[in-house]
Amino acid sequence: MAMPQDLVEDILSVLPANSLVRFTSVCKSWRRLIRDDPAFKALQASKAAASPATRCSYLFKTWTWDSSPGTRRRFSMLYNGTPVTVGKPVFNPFAVVVGGARERRMFVMLGSHDGIVCILVYSDCNHASAQNPYIYLWNPSINKVKPLQRFWCSRLYDLFGFGFSKQNKEYRIVSLIDDYFNLHRRAAYVYSSKADSWNQIDMVSSGWNRIEFRCITMQPTILDGAPHWLAVDRTQNLQFSSEAKSIISFDFDTERFGCIALPAAAVGRGGNHHYSKVLGTFKGSLAFVNCSQHNRRSMLTGHDVWVLREYGVESSWIKLFSLEPTLAKAVSFGISGELFLLPFDDERKELIEVSDKGKITRTLQLKDMIDSPLLPYTESLVLLDYVPRTRRRGN
Repeated sequence: MAMPQDLVEDILSVLPANSLVRFTSVCKSWRRLIRDDPAFKALQASKAAASPATRCSYLFKTWTWDSSPGTRRRFSMLYNGTPVTVGKPVFNPFAVVVGGARERRMFVMLGSHDGIVCILVYSDCNHASAQNPYIYLWNPSINKVKPLQRFWCSRLYDLFGFGFSKQNKEYRIVSLIDDYFNLHRRAAYVYSSKADSWNQIDMVSSGWNRIEFRCITMQPTILDGAPHWLAVDRTQNLQFSSEAKSIISFDFDTERFGCIALPAAAVGRGGNHHYSKVLGTFKGSLAFVNCSQHNRRSMLTGHDVWVLREYGVESSWIKLFSLEPTLAKAVSFGISGELFLLPFDDERKELIEVSDKGKITRTLQLKDMIDSPLLPYTESLVLLDYVPRTRRRGN
C-alpha cells in the first residue's frame, strides 16, 4: 500500500537539506518534488527556520595558521552553539575561482536570505586596491555555488549590499560608487537575479544625491530584505578613525535610499576606533552596539546596546542595557536578541554570548580564529535545480 503523497511531503520536509539532496536519487517522483517543486522548497525552508536544531545557525569566516596553501581562510557554521566547519575542513569553495596567490584573496559575506549567501571575492586582500570582485550566490547546506555577472568599475570606492525584492520575488545586489577625491562623483547600480544584469539607478529619484554620508560597513546588516550600512560624514577622510554617525539603507522594491541618524548620546563616546560601533538587528528591530568606553592601556572596553523601536523614527532610539568593561569587542547580534563578544586575545578561540538582558550566559569554543561578523543562516533547497553552464572547448 502506497503512502499518501501529502504524508510523504510532510515527512521529507523536516529532513536536513543535505539528506534531501541524496534522496533525489531514490525515485523520479521524489526528484521532481525535491528539485523542482517551489511549494515543497518553501515548506522545507519554513520548517528549517522553526526547528530548534537549525534555527539558531550562523555562518562566519575563520582564520588558521595552517601551512597548507589556500587553506587558511575557511567558512564555519555555528549550529545552536556547536561549531562545525562547513564542507571539508581545509577546503574553501571560493579558493580556486580567482587567479593569483590564494592567500591574497579577500572574501566578504554580503548577507543571507532564504538559505542563500552572497559572497564577494576580491583578488587582493587589500580592499582599497582590489577591483572588480567576483560575485557568487552560495547555498552552504547543499554546497551549490552560482557565479553572477561581474560588476566592472573604475577604481573609486565601492560597497555592495545584498537583499531580496519582495515585489519582484528575486535576489538583488546594489553597488555604491563613491569617489574619494570628488564629492560630486558618485553612482549606484542594482543587479537583478532574474535579468542577470546591472542597471544604473537615477540619482535624484533614488535620493542618493541627497545622502551626505559615506557607507563604511563592508558586511551590511539585512532587515526585511534591505541592506543597512554604518556611515560617516562624506567630508571626512575615510579612515578607521572616522566615527559613524548615521545608518544608510536601500529598499530594493522602491530603489530608494534612506538615512537614519544615530542617537546623539552614542556619538563621540568610547573613541573612534573601527570596532567602536557594530550594526545589527535585535528581535526584528534595527540595533547597534556602541563602545561606551575604551582604555587603550588595559584594553578594557564597555558597551552600550541601542535599539530603534520604530523604524525610521530617530526619536525612538532607546538604550537597552550597558555591559561592564571587558577584554572583548562586540561582533554580532544573535537571532534571539543575544549579543556575541570576541576576546581581543587571538589565542582565545571563543565567543562570549550575552543575553538580551545584558548578562553573560556562556562561552562558545571555536576551532579557529574568527575573522568576520556572524551571519544568521537558515538552510534551504534554493539553487538545488541550478545547472552550471558548460564552457565550450577552447574558451
